[in-house]
Amino acid sequence: MTEWSVSLSSLYSLLKARLCPYFYLCSYQFTVLFRAAGLGGSSSITAFISPTTRGLREAMKAEGIEFSLPLLEEQRRCREAQKQTIHQEEEQKEQEVT
Repeated sequence: MTEWSVSLSSLYSLLKARLCPYFYLCSYQFTVLFRAAGLGGSSSITAFISPTTRGLREAMKAEGIEFSLPLLEEQRRCREAQKQTIHQEEEQKEQEVT
């Protein structure tokens, strides 16, 4: 386990120094992509975790770790847009009837 810890620390140090643009950490439970600052338009180091669980997200919240769920947010935007379109169509039908 010590070797893994040293390896991960070394990779992270290379990432911080921008000598390594990214690296993956794969486990049987999840995969994490660490990206250096400046990649993908981000000014700080980012990590993408997949898949996540409710327990992991709650633990990260409890530790004050900021995160987002971009796919879920996109799904919500699409649903809201669909609801708006349906509402507008219903209003148009009502106006045509009167």
